[in-house]
Amino acid sequence: MSRRRGVLLALLVSAALTAVVVFVGLRWVLPEDSPTPAPEPLATPLADIDTAAVTVMRGEFCDHLDEDDIAAAVAPEGLEGELTAASYGDGDVARVSERVRDVAHEYSCTWTADDARSARAWVFTPPVTRQQARALARSTLAGTGCEPVAGVPGLGQPTVTTSCRTDRQHTTVTMRGLLGDAWLSCSVTGTRAEPPADLVDRTGRWCVAVMQATAPRTDPE
Repeated sequence: MSRRRGVLLALLVSAALTAVVVFVGLRWVLPEDSPTPAPEPLATPLADIDTAAVTVMRGEFCDHLDEDDIAAAVAPEGLEGELTAASYGDGDVARVSERVRDVAHEYSCTWTADDARSARAWVFTPPVTRQQARALARSTLAGTGCEPVAGVPGLGQPTVTTSCRTDRQHTTVTMRGLLGDAWLSCSVTGTRAEPPADLVDRTGRWCVAVMQATAPRTDPE
């Protein structure tokens, strides 16, 4: 072998070994719990939906929600860690409000991030009349730290949207309304640093995803 070929071979071997060392080093320093890439945004705003024509199934729907829609509702910029899921159904003993634990007459599911941001949806099992819906809408404004949000798209009719101070760091926007004979609610909890209009818009888009999941389904033949 000529001296020039020997030098060239030595250089190639050295470069290959260096590449292996660099690759292994990079794999070693990368964090195992790096943030999940940002999900696709929730596509459809509530204003684009004619909720008067929407029909909702008063039954279990949690498994029909898209995982990407859930992630986009909780953390549109991407998650660090995993979401914690919780759900209950009609007849379960569950915490149906912040201070009340009772037999549930609704179907509910919630996904919560490590920093307490969350997305939730729930639908009453019994049918609801317009008169009952108006009373339900009024009752939502009785919560401490809650106020109505005006000038936003409605979720059916009657409907109400509220913004509640969950704690010093978080705000929850909840949209409720009567769709046919179903009283449906959907909420998103975000940080107080997020512009209120952005949180309201994201909650409306989350409601669209929930309506799609609660749409009546036919069993396959």
